[in-house]
Amino acid sequence: MSAPRVVLDDLAPVSVLTWNIDGVGKSRLAAESFSVAEKMAVVQLEILRWAPEVVALQECAGEGVGLEALCKQRYDFVGAAAAHRGWVHLYVKKGV
Repeated sequence: MSAPRVVLDDLAPVSVLTWNIDGVGKSRLAAESFSVAEKMAVVQLEILRWAPEVVALQECAGEGVGLEALCKQRYDFVGAAAAHRGWVHLYVKKGV
């Protein structure tokens, strides 16, 4: 018995967003008053704007779900893995 043959027409493109968010810091160019919480809100808005099927965020602050609003709206938190600096979080759009 052989594996089913895959025809290119059977495949659908998948959009993936990967982003090093430096979850505990902010750019040296950011205004003094700009907080990490504000940065994370902007990160979530950008992810929702681009709406990729898969999101991988590097340098997250912890291993737990970091973007709760994102998960409540359109994504499932798949998990986290320790990295050389912080954690990598993986999210997948609901229904994918």
